[in-house]
Amino acid sequence: MNRIYQGKVTAVEIPDGKDEWKKLDDGESALWQHHELFQDDVNYLLAAFATLVPTSCEDDIWKDYQAAIERSWETEIDKICGAALEVSKNGREFSDYVLLMAYSGARRNEALRLKWADMDWQGGQLTIGADGLNKGREIRVVDLNQKLKEHLQEMSKCRAPDSEFLFPSPQRGEKDAHAKTFMESLRLARKKSGLANFNFHDCRHFFISYCVMSGIDYMTIARWVGHKDGGVLIGKVYGHLNNEHAKVQAARLQFSPVLVAV
Repeated sequence: MNRIYQGKVTAVEIPDGKDEWKKLDDGESALWQHHELFQDDVNYLLAAFATLVPTSCEDDIWKDYQAAIERSWETEIDKICGAALEVSKNGREFSDYVLLMAYSGARRNEALRLKWADMDWQGGQLTIGADGLNKGREIRVVDLNQKLKEHLQEMSKCRAPDSEFLFPSPQRGEKDAHAKTFMESLRLARKKSGLANFNFHDCRHFFISYCVMSGIDYMTIARWVGHKDGGVLIGKVYGHLNNEHAKVQAARLQFSPVLVAV
């Protein structure tokens, strides 16, 4: 792994193959869906491990992992945002935050630090990591898709006039600062919606999955989300989505005249 975690792991869960999540005893497993710093690293390790294990074992591993990817992300995101609006005083900011990550592929801490100056409306781009605080001091540019553009435009109508951040801290006082976390809102929204396993990194999976199913090349997606491998990992983990989407599109192909109502 290319980064050392300085905090404390409090819980680790893995899929048990029965649409449930099993909580592991302390020390029983390496990190799995626990903290966003490890998400990409775990993906790389899974991809490497899958090339070393027997086919039958590999199939089981990838079935569990792909099942998580193939959940109805859009339905879950809508549901978690709706729940937050009902139960959290920061529900609107939480919903804006979740949708921004879903439409841009930004990691949760990257999104919290975004400033309005990072938006290039004329060029149609959002710069992530301009503050130099990303791992490896990575700065990347996400080209605005229609959903992301419309969402940012709506957010700009309600922006705080005394803050340069997209998500200003409600306790910022005289010194401008970004929000530190939306974990309390997430906890409340999870309880209200019944989505106990929803986490912020799911928004990144949502973005990558829909990019793949939209036919966007892996190298471009990798550039948007900050992968350094040119899209190799995305092809390994998400490539099956592109194959399945292509099959659906192929079924629509017509070789006979089709009458179109005018």
